[in-house]
Amino acid sequence: LPLVCIGLPCLYLSGGALQYVRTRSKHPTRRFLPCLLWTLANVVGTLGVVFFAGTVVVSYGLLLAIEWKFFAALFLPCSTAVLEIGGVVFTQLAYTGLVIEQRPHVPGDISLAAMPYMLT
Repeated sequence: LPLVCIGLPCLYLSGGALQYVRTRSKHPTRRFLPCLLWTLANVVGTLGVVFFAGTVVVSYGLLLAIEWKFFAALFLPCSTAVLEIGGVVFTQLAYTGLVIEQRPHVPGDISLAAMPYMLT
């Protein structure tokens, strides 16, 4: 089991919990469950991207091992771009579903332009 699969959830969960506890006095209307769901969505999204990045690396190595260098040269940049776009789309969908739709709508609110948090 890669250490990243253990370290990232611990980092996200401890960091999110610490931020929630330390800022309760500034944000009295903040609820725990939506914050937890948003944190878990980030953990799942990050681990999903890490898993598929590993799959891309193994597939690339396999293409090089069977000497399909031309296809390997095309596969790596294309699959990496699709992987990163998929991670951003997942984060945007999670942000919209877990954060934006739970808040009251205010005229002039520009929060629908999601600013996804991506760990690189």
